[in-house]
Amino acid sequence: MKNVVVALLLTLVSKSSYGLPQDSIRGLWILPQDGTLIEVDIKNNTLEGFIARRPPDHNNELDLKNPDPELRSQPILGLRVLNDLKSYKEDHWVGGRAYDPDSGSTYRAQAQLVDQNTLAIRGYIGIPLLGRTALLRRYKN
Repeated sequence: MKNVVVALLLTLVSKSSYGLPQDSIRGLWILPQDGTLIEVDIKNNTLEGFIARRPPDHNNELDLKNPDPELRSQPILGLRVLNDLKSYKEDHWVGGRAYDPDSGSTYRAQAQLVDQNTLAIRGYIGIPLLGRTALLRRYKN
């Protein structure tokens, strides 16, 4: 039920953000839950995101939960966590992947620029209704 409410809320809110330029998504975004910074960019017409900073108690972390044993020694800082999202509308990207280094899981993903300061990333298995949305805030230093 919670997922349905979030999906409906994002649909309603998206009507107010329609028309934001694609470049608006570029920049640093913060996960309010733990303070992780994600650098989001558009390259070759696809959206991608990398971990730019972790909380101090997570510095020098390695990707220990990666399902590929050969990648477990790579640092989490600089790790690509969003990739291959294609533009669907000016403010909406679909068809990509989101990697969660805390669990080692990769999910299908879509992203939506809700407004200039809010980015919704939805990770899911199967269909978007069966997923979870993370709301990131634009980082202002």
